Amino acid sequence: MGAWKQLLQQQMDEKRYRSTVSRYTAGKLSLPYQITMTGATEDGAFVDRASAEQYNAKVRAWGKTVTRDLRSSARGMLTKSSLLVPSIKPRFSRNKSGEIVIVGFSLRREGVYAHHGAGRGYGGEKGSKWTDRYGRTRETDPASLGKMGSGSRRARPWFNPVLAWHIEELADIAAEYSSKIVLDTTRIFINDK
Repeated sequence: MGAWKQLLQQQMDEKRYRSTVSRYTAGKLSLPYQITMTGATEDGAFVDRASAEQYNAKVRAWGKTVTRDLRSSARGMLTKSSLLVPSIKPRFSRNKSGEIVIVGFSLRREGVYAHHGAGRGYGGEKGSKWTDRYGRTRETDPASLGKMGSGSRRARPWFNPVLAWHIEELADIAAEYSSKIVLDTTRIFINDK
């Protein structure tokens, strides 16, 4: 692949990533954490509408329960959770047949920082660059690199334990609807690093 083609591909990937992120965040600082359910039905296959709607209702009820428990966990474990708690919301995506195939949760970045024990003066190993609300490019202070989870900023795992507790319920709901459904939970948990 030539250099120009690689540059064009990189630019297209960045645009695709930005559009995906903006679709989830809608102008707010949030991150998508999702479970993908594959193998429900193939597009164009016959779907019993009544059972699909019943399945969707159960998945939505599961999402509300998990959201309630995530908000409760954030209130209990984090001292400054006034903006984080209302930002925790369930997200659902359907396929062409009308079945829910993606269940996700959006939340403010502060929730991820608290989960890891990061914050101002307590950066990770690599650091990062971001654009603030004024359009200025900012980056991690080099003096704070490698201090995440130390000092007064201890990691407070409030997100992953709640999802680990409830994931079996979603698997039971999916198995009750169709034995062919496989849950992909690789993107639902906040990474440990």
